[in-house]
Amino acid sequence: MSYDAFAGRTLIARILFRTAVLNGYSPAQLACFDIDQPDLLDHFENQTLTSEEIFAYQPVTDLLTCNYCGECSSYCPEKAIQFNRFVPSVTLIVSRCAACSICVGACGPKGRVMKKKYAGKVLQVQFGRNSFIAGQSNKDSEFNVPLVNALLERLRHDSTVICDFGPGTGHSIHKGLAKMDIAAIVVQPDSEWKRNLGLMLNLVEKSNAAYGVIVNNIIREVPFVSEVQSYCSSLSIPFFGTIPYDKINEDDSKSGIFDIQGEPAPEFAELWNGLVDLFPVSALKHEEK
Repeated sequence: MSYDAFAGRTLIARILFRTAVLNGYSPAQLACFDIDQPDLLDHFENQTLTSEEIFAYQPVTDLLTCNYCGECSSYCPEKAIQFNRFVPSVTLIVSRCAACSICVGACGPKGRVMKKKYAGKVLQVQFGRNSFIAGQSNKDSEFNVPLVNALLERLRHDSTVICDFGPGTGHSIHKGLAKMDIAAIVVQPDSEWKRNLGLMLNLVEKSNAAYGVIVNNIIREVPFVSEVQSYCSSLSIPFFGTIPYDKINEDDSKSGIFDIQGEPAPEFAELWNGLVDLFPVSALKHEEK
């Protein structure tokens, strides 16, 4: 995960998936939670993926019966309903709505009703013992939490799961992160890196996941790497390692998702070992070779 859209997060997730398999953590599942821009789908253009449309019931206000009491807002567990008592109005923050219908049940005058909405689709493919799953949202809507929940329900409990989350700190990322064992935050050289990392840390600290930092050292700025290491050390945050951007591109051209032979690149083998050290013993399904 990363705050920036172009921090190399997706490539790192893909190569970590391959590294996990090569290290004996199989079956494994690569999961794309970047539902607005699922770039990982580009690697499966020649594969036949199953597609499942996801619908959910979104609450809407019945203007004829709503008396603007605000009860729906107080009961919403996602804080997705804004109530203004001074200029009586009820507004749904669609990007936070989980379609749980609690607000409908809490509404005495029946001013809330549920309307069926398309949230997006889930695409899946199995290759050997391993699998891939991705969500693709409805471009015309921010009704994303039901799609994230659908992805979470379809993660394989018998597999080591490597997830690629979208950039930023949106609510759908928060929902997905709550179900993860560990979060790897990717940081790149940027004048705002400390602020951006702080925002990501604030997000993961609200979850139950262990976490650490990866530096994607795009232009080999050694002083920058030292700055991040010092920052992490001062806050007792695990520093997983540094990935040279040219090494990512080299691995990307040499090996694909389906190429699970040979040895993992040393940088990624070291990074994977750092991640494994933080996992509960039962969290990874290691296959002895």
